[in-house]
Amino acid sequence: NPGAAYEREFFPDEVSRLLDGAPFKPREQYVAQKPMQVMIGQPTEYPKELVAALSRLYAGMAEVRRAWVAFYHNPARDREGGLLIGLDVPDEAMDRIAGQTGIVIESVPKRQKYVDLVRYDGSGVSGYFTGHRPFYQRSGIRQLWSKLTQ
Repeated sequence: NPGAAYEREFFPDEVSRLLDGAPFKPREQYVAQKPMQVMIGQPTEYPKELVAALSRLYAGMAEVRRAWVAFYHNPARDREGGLLIGLDVPDEAMDRIAGQTGIVIESVPKRQKYVDLVRYDGSGVSGYFTGHRPFYQRSGIRQLWSKLTQ
């Protein structure tokens, strides 16, 4: 990363994704086919490094209004739980933001098996974040500027 504030080693699978043009697309999408029970709550070990890195990313993205983190486990999908990042973003921006978020997630040392993303709309699993304090919230001045420039 010439000129960057920090350096990072790229692994073969990351180089392959860069070469095939897929770095800004989510690695996979999971859509529940039927209602299911999941476990969700606050992480016992708060992912400070991940939250700090994502906050820096989101500060430069006008579409990201708020972001939350939770511990999440879907027993139908995996034995272990991971993290769930809730993003309050416009629907049309979710795929692009998810791709950029994925790159940042991969650059931070992992303590959880996986990190999933969900677009916050107050329904389904994203409803958990209603009433919880986000780790990132766009400032009121940025929100006003965003509305004025749209």
